[in-house]
Amino acid sequence: MQKPKDRSLEEQIKEAQLGKLRAEEEKARNEAAEIKKRLNQKKIFGIPVYQTIVGGIVAGVFIITFSWTFLTPVLNKDAEIAKRKAELLNIENKLERARLDSSNRELEAQKIELEKKVQMITARLDSTTKRKQDELRLVNNALKKEQAKSESDQKKINDLTMQVSTLQKDIKNTKNEKEQIKNIAASPYLTVDEAKLMIKSNKYYDRSFNPQGVGVENKFSIQPGESVVYDATTGLYWQKSGSEQRISYNDAKTYVAYLNNRNFGDSKNWCLPTLEEAMSLMEPAKKNGDLYIDPIFDRKQRWIWTADKGAASAVWVVIFFDGYCVSYDFSSYGSFYVRAVR
Repeated sequence: MQKPKDRSLEEQIKEAQLGKLRAEEEKARNEAAEIKKRLNQKKIFGIPVYQTIVGGIVAGVFIITFSWTFLTPVLNKDAEIAKRKAELLNIENKLERARLDSSNRELEAQKIELEKKVQMITARLDSTTKRKQDELRLVNNALKKEQAKSESDQKKINDLTMQVSTLQKDIKNTKNEKEQIKNIAASPYLTVDEAKLMIKSNKYYDRSFNPQGVGVENKFSIQPGESVVYDATTGLYWQKSGSEQRISYNDAKTYVAYLNNRNFGDSKNWCLPTLEEAMSLMEPAKKNGDLYIDPIFDRKQRWIWTADKGAASAVWVVIFFDGYCVSYDFSSYGSFYVRAVR
């Protein structure tokens, strides 16, 4: 026996209709039997009621059978149409699924192709980016080198410019010094400007003319007899003390002649110091008590005459207790000590 799901749709429809007719026939028979039982001998038009009823039932069955005979083809046709529609719907569904599957496969293939293209493009872009980054790194390194070179060249240019400027200043100063030297050689007097120039060029300390001066790094030593001090830095020999009294300018020259006549310190070459020689003894700070002079010298000679004239009646003197020099008018009354040099 076939299972319901194994039978065709047409057979299932026929079976359902036959079952329905059989049920109605069975129902009619039961009703006829019941009516027959109740009516017994009752008659209609001389015919027993039950026979009338049975006749009606038979007629109904006949009608139903006749109807089934003529209705079955119609029902079969409707079933066939329904079946064809179901098959058509099934085919359409399959076609739709096939189209969807084809579209999905095509879309999947396109997706895979696009992913491959994206990967290729990404790889190409990554390669290009890396190459550009490498090129940029090389360019930056080259630029830094050029900048460093440029900065170095600029520094060299600045240094050379500064050197040129310094040389030009030195040349100018040298020219000025030459002019001043010419003027000094042409003039028997040492002017204030010339004295300032000499003091600054030698870096001598002078409270007025050069307060930033550092002085000379003298290398003093006491000579035999302990009356003469030698300075290895300047090559000069000095009296350790000097004149015992303050004397006039004219007497100062006489005092020096006296030292030479006596062969003081085994020498006859003693003289009054120039302003430049005397200022070489000036210290930038007080060392010998309240004097700007080394303690190797006696303290008594607190200011001394020099051989340089500032004018016809003026002579430069060095004042150790105040740390400066000045052109002093010797024509008026005035007296200073002498510290001879050779």
